[in-house]
Amino acid sequence: MNCCCFKIFFAAFLLLNSANFQENFSNNAKQLLDGKIHKELADEMLSDDIGIQQGNDVKLMKPGSINLTLTLNKLEFEVCKRDCIGESKVCYESLNGLSDTNAVGSCSGLSSCEFKVKNDEEDNTLLFGEITHVRKSLFFGCLTSTMKYPLVEVLKNLEFESCDPKVNPADKMIKLQVIHLSSCPIIVKNAKIHVPEVASTKPPPTPNPIDSSLTASFPWWGILIIVFAFVLAGIGIAYCLFKKRQASKHANIKPTVSNTNVATLESPSKRKKES
Repeated sequence: MNCCCFKIFFAAFLLLNSANFQENFSNNAKQLLDGKIHKELADEMLSDDIGIQQGNDVKLMKPGSINLTLTLNKLEFEVCKRDCIGESKVCYESLNGLSDTNAVGSCSGLSSCEFKVKNDEEDNTLLFGEITHVRKSLFFGCLTSTMKYPLVEVLKNLEFESCDPKVNPADKMIKLQVIHLSSCPIIVKNAKIHVPEVASTKPPPTPNPIDSSLTASFPWWGILIIVFAFVLAGIGIAYCLFKKRQASKHANIKPTVSNTNVATLESPSKRKKES
C-alpha cells in the first residue's frame, strides 16, 4: 500500500516539475532569442560599411555618414604614412571656427569643419589642411591630430586650422561625414561605432482585477499539467485513505469459536454416580 501511494505522489511530483521545466525553458529560449537579435543588431552596427571597429579605434572605409562614440571625449584622427598614398576628407560637426574658410574647407553648409590629408609625392610630404606640409622623413609610423580650435599641432611647430568638435555630452557621440576617401585610410582613435539603444517590444501592462501574469507567461499546456498533477495527487490521497481504512477494519475483527464443536469432558466419578 505504501509503495503504491509513493508511486502516485512521485508521478504527481514529476508532472509538476515537468511543467516548471517547460516554463523555464520557454522563458530562457525567449531571452536567448532577444539577446541574439540585439547582438546581431550590435554586430551589424559595429561592421558598418562606412567604418569598422578595430579594437578601441574605428577605421573609416568609404564615403558616407557615421556616428561615433568618443570614449575619451575628444576627436583624434590618425594617418599612417605607409598607408596614405592618396587623399581623404572628413567633415565633423563643430561648435566654432565655422567662419574660417581654411578650417571649414569643403564642409561648408554642414555646420562642420574639415579634416583633410593628402599624400604629396612631389615633395614627399603629407599635406594637412590647405598649406601645412609635413615631410615624411620627420616622423616614423603614424601621426595623430586632436581636433581643437583654432589650430592643431600635428608636429612641433607644424599646425593647421581646426575647430572644436560638437560632442553630445550625454553619450559622447559625434557625427562624421566622410566626403572623400581614396587610398588614404583615416583612423578615429579611442572611438566606437555608436549603437543606439534597442527599444523594448514588450507591451505596457494593462490594469486587470484578475492577475493575468501567470497566464501571460505560463502556457496553457503547463496549466493543464499542473491541474492533472493535483487531480492525480487527490486520487492518490483518497486511495491511500481508503486502503488504510479497509486495513483497520480487518484488524478489528476477532475470530469466534463455536460451543457446539467443543467436547465436554466428565470425570469418572461423576459418570459412576449417574449410573
